[in-house]
Amino acid sequence: AYRDFYWRVLGIDPTKQRPAQEALLRRVLRGEPLPRINPVVDAGNAASVKYMVPIGLYDVAKIRGGPLRIRMSRKGEVFHPIGGSPMELEDQIVLAADGQILHIYPYRDSVETKIEEGTRDVLVVVAGVAGVGEERLVQTAKYLRGLLSLLGGVPAGEITLA
Repeated sequence: AYRDFYWRVLGIDPTKQRPAQEALLRRVLRGEPLPRINPVVDAGNAASVKYMVPIGLYDVAKIRGGPLRIRMSRKGEVFHPIGGSPMELEDQIVLAADGQILHIYPYRDSVETKIEEGTRDVLVVVAGVAGVGEERLVQTAKYLRGLLSLLGGVPAGEITLA
């Protein structure tokens, strides 16, 4: 379903830029460990591989304004990806708050809201597409909430479908 979404909706060849969960699973199948970033991101990667859905994690304190919306990017908006150079967007699906782009849906997160050692509050986005059942998305979120609770956090938010 994610490969189809990449081709049909995003116009991205998923054999050249793999969905995040597929890239992580391919590492595991080759006998390579998952990347170690920090415990919160590592838990997100584990949940992503287990349920084969992409997960975005965002430092709530770094989100400017609100409300959060999934929308089409506006011509000229600039996105600052983790591990990449700023890029000007046009007609891409994004998660944004008052002009701050947190995520290009469903595959690229912003350095502006990335999880770091001092992060205390985390927004979790389990990214669904047509063909992926809501129950699978909810199971993924519940599994990740359980992993995060093992880290000593107290997951407070509701699991909602949007």
